[in-house]
Amino acid sequence: MKFYDVVSGRKVVGQEKKRWTNVGVAFEGDDGKITGIKLNALPLQNENGEVWLSLFEQKQRDNVQAFNRATEEILDDEIPI
Repeated sequence: MKFYDVVSGRKVVGQEKKRWTNVGVAFEGDDGKITGIKLNALPLQNENGEVWLSLFEQKQRDNVQAFNRATEEILDDEIPI
């Protein structure tokens, strides 16, 4: 199984390069297709009201950590819902 970082690029005034923010992780199934995406944060819209996300393949050593982050449920019992 391959893992991808889901990132959102934002233009920064006065800089040529974009600033990339990791917003989640994507999973590739055995058939080579993306089978799931888990967002840890909601990306912001650009100046045109659009949200663009990019996928970058994670390095092999990061796969275990990415899987643990993606499958871990964080519950805060102090926040009333």
